[in-house]
Amino acid sequence: AALREYYEQVKENYESPERRKASHILITTGDGLDEAAAEKKAADLAAQAKSGADFAQLAKENSKDPGSAAQGGDLGWAQRGMFVGPFEEALFAMSPGEGRGPIKTQFGYLVIKLEDVEQPSVRSFEDARPELESAYRAERAQSLFYEQTQKLGDLAFESLTELDSVARAMDLPIKTVSGFTREGGGELGNDA
Repeated sequence: AALREYYEQVKENYESPERRKASHILITTGDGLDEAAAEKKAADLAAQAKSGADFAQLAKENSKDPGSAAQGGDLGWAQRGMFVGPFEEALFAMSPGEGRGPIKTQFGYLVIKLEDVEQPSVRSFEDARPELESAYRAERAQSLFYEQTQKLGDLAFESLTELDSVARAMDLPIKTVSGFTREGGGELGNDA
């Protein structure tokens, strides 16, 4: 029951957000292209892609994105917050297989193709239980340790001249370490 309650408190840790797999073609100004020419080239490429041309080949031949052009414009899986505004808005409004463009961003004009969508999911309590139990035990141990050290500190402060009453209240033995000096030695060794 305690584990189930803890699961409800930390459930967001076991949620996977929606992810989308996309490819793109980036057309920038430069290389003889002004703003209008870059937009027209992106529009032409979008039309070719919609007409059935191989998107990956179009990206390899035309994209100015050094990170994805050689892979046919493949951007891999991504979730919200990973792309610039206009690109992300378009990407998360598309259906799998759909293409859009040109989309103006601060990097240039983009032509996008949405390859696939992975729906958000939540791992079940049963599936997450091994990790959940470990995290719960660690959190409870830390909490109990903190409570006990606070109690020990408070009791020791109240009983400044003796430890017997503190040991009884905490159900702890009193131990004496002999041979321990500023230079080390004794049971505690040389551990600073």
